[in-house]
Amino acid sequence: MDENFAESSWQLGRFIWAPLVGLKRVLRLTPFKHVFIASGAGVDGGSIDYANTLYRAKAEYFQNPRWSELADWEQELNPHCVRVETMLGVNTVPFESPPEVRSARFAIAEPTEK
Repeated sequence: MDENFAESSWQLGRFIWAPLVGLKRVLRLTPFKHVFIASGAGVDGGSIDYANTLYRAKAEYFQNPRWSELADWEQELNPHCVRVETMLGVNTVPFESPPEVRSARFAIAEPTEK
């Protein structure tokens, strides 16, 4: 229900998942050595995790042998994707923000820890 969700990310008590301090909402922040990972902590189709983003699957996804023989799923789902994008007013962000640029540089510069 909508009243269970924060109206703003500043309403930490209604936004952050940190059960040790009594916060049991949707955004989980996991600290690592050089970065915090934000992830959803809820049951939903993905809108909790993606925070107002909408992705289309790449062509490779539809070519997976587990389901590619059943139908041309990219073609089958395209009208539905178009409709959802229209209904939600999907826009492409025409620039990369400074945090995105820094994150990309960091991802390239830092090897993955095992």
